[in-house]
Amino acid sequence: MHHPDPLAALWPRLLVSVACLALTACIAANPSSTPQTDATTGDMGVGDMAGTDADPIGCGTEIELSVDRLDFPPTPAFDTRSDRIVVTNASTCAVKFDALTLNGARAFAVRINGEDPTRGNAALADPDADGLPGIAPGARFEIEVLFTPPDDDIKAGELNLRFGGELELRVVLTGNQAGPCFMVDPPVLEFTAGLNEAQTAEITVTSCGSEPVTVQSAVFVEDGSDAFTLVAERSAALPFDLAPADSPGGTSLRLTVRFQPDQPGAVNSRLRISGV
Repeated sequence: MHHPDPLAALWPRLLVSVACLALTACIAANPSSTPQTDATTGDMGVGDMAGTDADPIGCGTEIELSVDRLDFPPTPAFDTRSDRIVVTNASTCAVKFDALTLNGARAFAVRINGEDPTRGNAALADPDADGLPGIAPGARFEIEVLFTPPDDDIKAGELNLRFGGELELRVVLTGNQAGPCFMVDPPVLEFTAGLNEAQTAEITVTSCGSEPVTVQSAVFVEDGSDAFTLVAERSAALPFDLAPADSPGGTSLRLTVRFQPDQPGAVNSRLRISGV
């Protein structure tokens, strides 16, 4: 995978991927995992939708999502939890955000720059807030997802996104889901180290479920992996047990990533973290 932004040499990027219970929870594009059918309840609402003209601005569309799944732990009725999806335009030109559709439980809501994109097209017209239509090449923005359950039943939803008139991506949403899961923060690391210079950044892994989960491995995958390593002396040993999200005090796993390029140019990779 390459980053076509002309400034990419200054901003090497690492996407952090999570595989929880053998499900990929963070991939760049064209997510393949499907909703848990047993998580669907009678609280499935009518889809909310916003959209703009589907004609792309310029060239081919390459959009990366920091996650393809968000799992909210058991939440007291009418309390609100929030999480985020980082959207990055990896194309060489501006790309339109054509449409956003939120289907499923009414417990889920979304915001872009503080606005509800299901209530009109304004939030989709300039999501990176640079004053120009579409998403600029190399730019990123966040979709905030809110979960406010009216009860303790399991909730399920789906967020469908369309970009550039051609690319459709999906994020699966679950809430009050019993069982183990975990999440990472931040979902994307950016490095600015020069040739043969070393730079480090930390990733925190925490439980998002109601049961313990064991993080088993963290492995770099895809092109550019040789420039990234885990700093053993500053990272927890694996496997690592995480307590349920609602445990007093909780537990977290910290991993330190070192970026040290040995050749010029943009370098992108992915750290796949998996557990059971």
